[in-house]
Amino acid sequence: ANIPLSYEFKEDGVTTQPETIKGTYLPNFKNIFDLYLKDSTTAPSQLSSKTGNDANSEFALGEAAFYQNGTWAWADLQKAGMKPDQVGMLPIYIGAKGEENQGLATASSENCLCVNAKASEADQKASKDFLNWVVTSDEGIKALSEDMGFTTPFKTDKVKSDNPLVEEAVEDSKSGKQQVAGNFTMMPSEEWQNQLGQAMLAYAQGTGSWDDVRKAFVDNWKTEYDNAHAN
Repeated sequence: ANIPLSYEFKEDGVTTQPETIKGTYLPNFKNIFDLYLKDSTTAPSQLSSKTGNDANSEFALGEAAFYQNGTWAWADLQKAGMKPDQVGMLPIYIGAKGEENQGLATASSENCLCVNAKASEADQKASKDFLNWVVTSDEGIKALSEDMGFTTPFKTDKVKSDNPLVEEAVEDSKSGKQQVAGNFTMMPSEEWQNQLGQAMLAYAQGTGSWDDVRKAFVDNWKTEYDNAHAN
């Protein structure tokens, strides 16, 4: 859902969380979702019984040519026996104008590391010291970039990841193509995402319509926005 939102926000010049959305690119969203369903390894009626681990396994075993995931997937794929030259990434294309210049989607930007304000001052200081160590010490940097294979925030080119997906993402960022920003912090609530997911599942299984998806996408945005901003 981040992809159609990104194109709508870009087209309308939206830079802060809007009270309402139009769903301009919902037809494009339907096209890519229908493609996912049509070419899935799983019958649409059985999707609710499947897990991320199933998708990971099917991809690693060569039963699926593509699956939607991020750079963090490499650790599991590697454990499943895949080699760096067996994986790659490409953007999610939805038929939007100008998407030939679109790069990769850039992460779940709503995920943050937080220090508990209710913890003791000593624990807060220890937490901050630890986070500082993680991103400044050689051992911490190695743990992030190599052992865990995460996308790292370091500006230096000296930090190299063993994760081929991270390296491909880095190359994509240097390609000049327009990466798709994560708009997750713009979404009005987790409940908006949950209800949209439920409507999409019902549509996939044939127990709901695409109009239900549209309502969950557009109408429920306003509802959840109002709930979040109620006095």
